[in-house]
Amino acid sequence: MGMFDCPKHGLRGLLEMCEHVYASLQTSNPIDAKRSISLLLCPVCYERASMHQFDGVKLEEKNEAIVEAYSEAYGQISRVVCCSECVQEAEYYAAKRAGRPLPFIGYERTLNWSQLEAVDQLEAALQERFVFQPSRRPVSKGRSSLFVMPGSFTEPLTIEIYYVTAPSEQAQILTLIAEFFVASDYPQRRILFYEAERWHEETRGNSSSYQCLEGVLLREELVA
Repeated sequence: MGMFDCPKHGLRGLLEMCEHVYASLQTSNPIDAKRSISLLLCPVCYERASMHQFDGVKLEEKNEAIVEAYSEAYGQISRVVCCSECVQEAEYYAAKRAGRPLPFIGYERTLNWSQLEAVDQLEAALQERFVFQPSRRPVSKGRSSLFVMPGSFTEPLTIEIYYVTAPSEQAQILTLIAEFFVASDYPQRRILFYEAERWHEETRGNSSSYQCLEGVLLREELVA
């Protein structure tokens, strides 16, 4: 699967949809969409291209007749490249309107990649009012051990904090974060306090690579 740099969700997997589904994603009322193999289609495009004939079909089966028929149907659809999160968002709202069980928790009110200014403001506010230890990440030398990452539709804004082990200091930081979101329309967030950063270095010749290992999680707070 290719990658797509979505202005809303960041770097994600690349998927395709018909132009009508894509246009509806730009509104507050995405249309009910149907997935057909690698495409997400509106009901009109689904019926017009007779995509029902491919329900349950996997192109990996290498059936030449099916591949040829799918290629012909595929060519009839005006398509738009989109990120996988946008597709999941469309499927989520379709299930919600139809009264079906939701496929996952949708974070409709979290700061995402299209709101980087607010994300940066949050990080700056925390840095100003609390002294975080320097990060020991080989790729993050010179910065603190506070990491604020924009959310997406399937993940909330995530705040990772290392080396703050005292419950009283954790509570202080949680209060600062809560104060920032008091008047926000996008309060959903996850805060993770880790004991320390853990890295594994692997050296090959003159070059080194680093793998981030899971640290000891001390505390997790989710505002959903």
